[in-house]
Amino acid sequence: MDEGLEQEQDLPADASEAVQAAMRALTTGAPEGQKELATLIANLRQQALLNFGEMNLIKIYSELDPEHAELSDGYLNAVRAVFQPPKGFDDAYTAWKAARGALLVLNSGQGTGRTVAAHALLARLRAEGGGTVRVGSIPFGGSQNFPIRRLPRADNWAYVLELPPDEEEFQVSSTFGDTLARLQYALEKRNCRLIVLTSPEQWARINLGAPQGICPSLGEVDPVEMARRWLLAEAADIAADEWLEDPRIRGLLRDQEPAEVLRIVSLVLAANREETSSLPSLEEHAARQETVGDPIFHRRVQSVLLAHRNWREELLKWHCEPERTSFQRNFMLVAAVLRKASVAHVYAATASLCKKLDGEVIRLSGQQAPGVIQMMDAINAQPSGDGALTFSKPAWDDAVVEYFWEDRPLARKPFLDWLASAPEGDGVKEALETLSAADRKVMAERISGFAVQWAVRQQRPDPLRTIVLAWRRDDQLWQTALRVLNEAAVQPASAGYIHAILLRWARGTDSALRMAAVQVCAGDFGRLYTGKALRRLKHAAAGAGDDGVKEALRSAVTTLWADQSARSTLLGYVTEWCREPGGKADAGRRCFAVLANEYTAADSNLPALLVDSSEFRAAPEQLTAGWRALLGFDEGSGDGEEARAAVELWLAAALAHPDKRTDILNVLQSAIDHNEQAGRTSTRERLRAFALQWVLDVPDPARRERDELYTELSKLIDRTLLLRLNRTMGRSPDRSGNLA
Repeated sequence: MDEGLEQEQDLPADASEAVQAAMRALTTGAPEGQKELATLIANLRQQALLNFGEMNLIKIYSELDPEHAELSDGYLNAVRAVFQPPKGFDDAYTAWKAARGALLVLNSGQGTGRTVAAHALLARLRAEGGGTVRVGSIPFGGSQNFPIRRLPRADNWAYVLELPPDEEEFQVSSTFGDTLARLQYALEKRNCRLIVLTSPEQWARINLGAPQGICPSLGEVDPVEMARRWLLAEAADIAADEWLEDPRIRGLLRDQEPAEVLRIVSLVLAANREETSSLPSLEEHAARQETVGDPIFHRRVQSVLLAHRNWREELLKWHCEPERTSFQRNFMLVAAVLRKASVAHVYAATASLCKKLDGEVIRLSGQQAPGVIQMMDAINAQPSGDGALTFSKPAWDDAVVEYFWEDRPLARKPFLDWLASAPEGDGVKEALETLSAADRKVMAERISGFAVQWAVRQQRPDPLRTIVLAWRRDDQLWQTALRVLNEAAVQPASAGYIHAILLRWARGTDSALRMAAVQVCAGDFGRLYTGKALRRLKHAAAGAGDDGVKEALRSAVTTLWADQSARSTLLGYVTEWCREPGGKADAGRRCFAVLANEYTAADSNLPALLVDSSEFRAAPEQLTAGWRALLGFDEGSGDGEEARAAVELWLAAALAHPDKRTDILNVLQSAIDHNEQAGRTSTRERLRAFALQWVLDVPDPARRERDELYTELSKLIDRTLLLRLNRTMGRSPDRSGNLA
């Protein structure tokens, strides 16, 4: 493997041969290995272009836990195959690899390829180490600081640490530069390396005290060479030089950001595979570009140029034809959105869209409406082997949707409503076809993937919002939407905008949108962006009147508690909710129940909230607020069982850990709310009843210890109550400390 990499570096004169040599090195030359890698690369490109639901996403992480997430070898191989190093890459890698306490800061904005560059550094290090070096990422955690103790204790690792972008209520600490200086010693001791990803604005604010020379400029990537790498990695037989030496293609690539380069690569790959009969004619476009040489190749180039302009002129011409009907327009729009759906489903869905947009009821069972074959001819689509519709022109489907959105602004709302209902498959049964649960799932994935793509690319969350609201009532569709949202929230190409949407939803009043935000916080987003997730939970809890939102909050709390750096902030939020009235207090109580019933991995008799560490120590007033809410559950709410379980855990801890006995009893008695309400069981009696049941749950020989603890707790409760009563009567303790 190392030999292949050296060969790649030694052949700069012929980039095509260099890339192919690297591909062979990655796959040991086996054709099946090269084919598998090419598939991975195609999926990686689709992933970068946000084509969720279109292809299987590459599994970036082979392991995801609170400490670190290990990058999978399949993903690393794909990165090595396609990454085009900028001019300063080799020097930065050499210095980073050789340095003691190796640190490297990549300081560039989102969309500049900084994540891929970091992963390419890790991939090269792992390859040159013969696979002995393990590589992955470290989540920043829930606080504004990144303490040295957060660095995993494993040896011989290399990590990427992405600093969460500054946003309202959350900013990386301005002392982060000092932290990096102290991290060097820990990295050197463990033979580990670290790459930090940040933005120029953030780095300017936090770099004070950082070691010198850790933030080199890698330089810009030549977009033509980047395109060459991708083309040859995915399609080894493509005439990459011919494509990239064409002045029209070079003009498209000039000064483009990596994401746009990949879009152009996709268009070139599609045009390269396009049937000759589907290519645009040279005569029609001769005035735009004089061509010499192979006319078929020039037609393929013309296809790329037209697709890059979203086929605007061709779509305008098609829509303006005198015989064009709304049924044909809707049929093409449906085929573009429900990509790879069966012809029968597209046909039936077109009728429902016509009804939604035009109020027109079209009967498809007879022969009045145009048939499927006629409709496919009208929109220049072909059926594939599995019965689905496909367009021959590259990126035609995206262009159709974009054209509709701009051309019909007043139809946007009903179109989105129809889109959300499309997986129901209205009318498909009449075609003697069924829409199975698997078909429905695939359809939902494509629609939710389209919604995410549209939201991120166009900065328009409307489709995403619409399907989340509509699919809340259907568990299968809901879970599909959440899965796509989870993926989009951790993918570099989409994460930034999805995070903003989640914040907006968490702050909003709609319970379905809050629920979606909270459930995404309970997944990989919460583990990788803990600080951001905490703040979204804080906003969601403010309006948590819906039982579903409360339960989602409990699940998210469980996920975030696993991150030790988040525990102080998390407990602070939860106990703050407990002090508030209404739905926020209900959410706080249920979340605190989760935390109160957590015990340490090493000791099932030690509540996690009672563990003191350098990163976490629960304040007595926080425990008091949480326990008061927990014991104040509503009758019939179902929360009593969790309260009783927590009481039993904490009383057992008082016996197993004598050093914590006094603290536990004080917390429990201080949680009692002495402002009793008529007709409602007091928190004092609830605590007594739970404690007594705990005593009675064991036979007599083992009961004495528990009974003594129960008596001690009861006396403490009674003494506190007596003190309170005497204060109201104007009495005070005598000199001996007893009540007069």
